[in-house]
Amino acid sequence: MTTNDDNFTSKIDEAGKGFWEASYRVTAAPGLWCDDPVPFVQAAAAVFGERGARKTLELPCGDGKNTPCLARQVPYLIGADASPTALSIANRRLLGAGVSNCVLCTTDVFRTQFVDAQFDAVFCCDLLGHLERADLALKELIRICRPSGVVVGNVFGVGDSTRMAQGMVRLQNEEYIYRDKFYFRFYTEPEVAVLLKG
Repeated sequence: MTTNDDNFTSKIDEAGKGFWEASYRVTAAPGLWCDDPVPFVQAAAAVFGERGARKTLELPCGDGKNTPCLARQVPYLIGADASPTALSIANRRLLGAGVSNCVLCTTDVFRTQFVDAQFDAVFCCDLLGHLERADLALKELIRICRPSGVVVGNVFGVGDSTRMAQGMVRLQNEEYIYRDKFYFRFYTEPEVAVLLKG
């Protein structure tokens, strides 16, 4: 499905937004995944603090499990997600944690409403590996981050245990669909270098 057209987003990426929204609606837990922040959020938050980041974006913020940790390290945080239900869960989590320096909003990672160079730092956790056109999402994140700012994100590696999960169906190369809905792309280190170079 890949094309050279920078305005192109795949059908898989567009459908994924609806699947994630539906998943947040039906989950019985406070959030879709575990409630613990991902381990690298603390390292990212420390880097943001050390670099004096004042305005930071978390995209996606999902159910907000990483948001309080980030908010404690920066003066101002915007948490954004394509899922209104995820943002509702995140809002409850932030209120419970007493976070007052964070604003939540709905946005699309391919077409955010933010102006060029608006943020000092961007945190993008567990999104790029779910996108067929991760390159376009990265371009947008870089566009809205100021030139001397920093973008911290992750992808799924080929050694990730999720790759062999029951319900995972291989499409081609290291691209998979989980339970006929969720797209996964697993990367080798050289492939990450190619993605970043683009």
